[in-house]
Amino acid sequence: AVKKCYPDSEVPSLHCIKKMIADLTSIKSIINHRCINSCGAFIGLWADLDARPTCGEPCYDQKQLQWSHGHTKVPCAVF
Repeated sequence: AVKKCYPDSEVPSLHCIKKMIADLTSIKSIINHRCINSCGAFIGLWADLDARPTCGEPCYDQKQLQWSHGHTKVPCAVF
């Protein structure tokens, strides 16, 4: 909507806005891995687990893990 009303204006990306907020306030976002079933997060005691003990869902995308021969760990979900 901003681009339509003001076509010559520069709209910063979400990444740039987050960086500006962090620079101005010293508040930084924290990204944690979570279960795709929302039964818990892979933080604290569970940070080093590859699967949730509650439901057995893996932390990492299994296709990406197999494709990279175990080298690239892409979380299934983040918050």
